[in-house]
Amino acid sequence: MSQNPAYPTRLWGGALFLFSIMILQCNAASLAKGGSGLKLPDVPNDTDAPVASSPGTETAIEDTDVFSTGTLSEEERASEAAVESLQLERDKQEQRSDLHRKLAQAFLEENRQKPDVVETQSGLQYRILKKGKGPSPGIDDSVVVHYRGFLLTGEVIDSSYRRESPATFPVSRVIKGWTEALQLMKKGAKWEVFIPADLAYGERQVGQTIPAGALLVFEIELLDVLPPPPRPSSEPAFF
Repeated sequence: MSQNPAYPTRLWGGALFLFSIMILQCNAASLAKGGSGLKLPDVPNDTDAPVASSPGTETAIEDTDVFSTGTLSEEERASEAAVESLQLERDKQEQRSDLHRKLAQAFLEENRQKPDVVETQSGLQYRILKKGKGPSPGIDDSVVVHYRGFLLTGEVIDSSYRRESPATFPVSRVIKGWTEALQLMKKGAKWEVFIPADLAYGERQVGQTIPAGALLVFEIELLDVLPPPPRPSSEPAFF
């Protein structure tokens, strides 16, 4: 029997028609049950899919300054330089203080052995350069003095001679070593006084001149003793 050449084509066409009918019936059944019909599997697109990140990655990325050059700004460099300079200055001051503490200890030990040096119970040392003949000031008096002060390294810390003008002040308003020495002096006397740190400024640095723990040396000339001003009367001035 001869075969019709169009028969295979009609056969495949019929099969495709039946397959289409089956797909439509399946979709209709899925939709009737609340489904969404047949779906083709999702094919990942490597170029469009977002990259999954591990927990904390987002924060790390957000905290990173992508514009940072890794170098300090001008203000930061200036701030660091100021801190370093301050620390160097503190170290320098502490070294200077240590030096003066050691010098003071050695000096006082040697100085007290000298025959013309007197040491009081407080540790104050003095040497009489010129005796006075007048009265000694009391704690409530004021004095007029010429003086010059030194550190043990020879640096001048203050001088009324340099100002060419004597100083006037109450006996009770100066450092302990001065207050004690003045009350032992007589008007017209001139002494060299050696004041340990605990009778001067102790462990406190005074400006850039006097380091902490420094012993002070003063030449003091007592020019005059001024009695305290009269106290105001407690009686009423008016009726």
